[in-house]
Amino acid sequence: FVPGYQVLPTRPAAPAPAPHAGTDMQSDAQQHAALATYARFWCLHQLAPFADQAFALAGAMDHRMIDESCQTGPGACLRAHFDYDWLVRLPLALACLLFPGRRLLLLAHLVNVVGWADRMPAVWDYMCWCALMEAPFVLAAATSSSMAETARKFLPAMRAQLVVLYFSAAFWKLTSSWYDGHYSCSTVLMSELLSGLEPLFPPLATLSGLMLHAAPALVAGIEFAVPALLLLQPRHGVLLALVFHQTINLMPATYAGGFSIAMCARQIIFLPAAAAGASATLRRGVGFAPRAVGATALVAVTTGVMVAIHGSLDAHGGIFLALALFYFLSIAAPAGGGGGGASGAYGHLRLEEQPHAVAKMATFVALVAVPPAALPAATLPCCGLGVALLCLWAPRFPLRFALAHATDLTGAAAAAAA
Repeated sequence: FVPGYQVLPTRPAAPAPAPHAGTDMQSDAQQHAALATYARFWCLHQLAPFADQAFALAGAMDHRMIDESCQTGPGACLRAHFDYDWLVRLPLALACLLFPGRRLLLLAHLVNVVGWADRMPAVWDYMCWCALMEAPFVLAAATSSSMAETARKFLPAMRAQLVVLYFSAAFWKLTSSWYDGHYSCSTVLMSELLSGLEPLFPPLATLSGLMLHAAPALVAGIEFAVPALLLLQPRHGVLLALVFHQTINLMPATYAGGFSIAMCARQIIFLPAAAAGASATLRRGVGFAPRAVGATALVAVTTGVMVAIHGSLDAHGGIFLALALFYFLSIAAPAGGGGGGASGAYGHLRLEEQPHAVAKMATFVALVAVPPAALPAATLPCCGLGVALLCLWAPRFPLRFALAHATDLTGAAAAAAA
């Protein structure tokens, strides 16, 4: 009856396990699973251009190059002498898709970074984003002993990087040339998008003039809204990012599906709870029938629109839509219901969310994206106010974040992205 002792024999029982041992093991397993899901999504992105070429599918204009093209001069690239795309990158991507392990993923990411550097500067802009996010994985995996340790180092670093990268893209829209509809590319791209949608949805023709005039502020606003919502309420930020990238996929001529799928595959880092239990996430999402039907119908309609505009569906667009359906289903089920407990996007790894996030995001966007179009003289003070408010609303004040991560991979990755 004495705690810690058995009746027979009269010797102390084996020491009880540490109070948090089981919790730590469970957490390690979740981190491992979350990183494995990220890895598989990353592999799908890598395989897209190979699938398009293997099956002769005409698709994204900005797919990652897998041929011998080298614009730095004849024979100047390593790729001109050795086919590392088909002989190294493809087998590695397939192996990582089936067996996502730390060492294998380290090698695959390292080869990707080397291949990007080999083709520089003749690469698409988004490929620089990818390389910036793949390099921290190499460092995290190389300095870790397990998938769980790699996940704890890499996933926060990549989240910080992607938010910074989205903000940087939006920031450079705040120029007088962008907001001048006579030569802003936003007007050209909006007219291209409408030209593809109007034959399918004729009522849009009545809004064409308004949307062309509003294009600079509208596009800049969306580009600011995505990182702001990823910061304040990640699960809704993922949905907005998917909408933004899908509009790019609907472009009849400048279909930049490479950029879209590269970002779509990486949105999983903002849903770590869903990534940690991907199969449970799907079961739980499907379990909420009305929302599951709605999500599936939305993806089906979008697929039909893409086929109507492009005449076919390439691997980039198909994988994007399949991943989008996963994201929709993972977010569809409300927290704590449906027999799955707190699984899906609402599990233990769920990221912190701020109250009234959508209203805060809308206020921030209105302050930074609208004044350059409506009242240029007020641009600077309004932008300053918007940035100040976002800093106050963020999960952690930027200065405190910088001090907390001054010496770790997250801080270095965010600084590199900036």
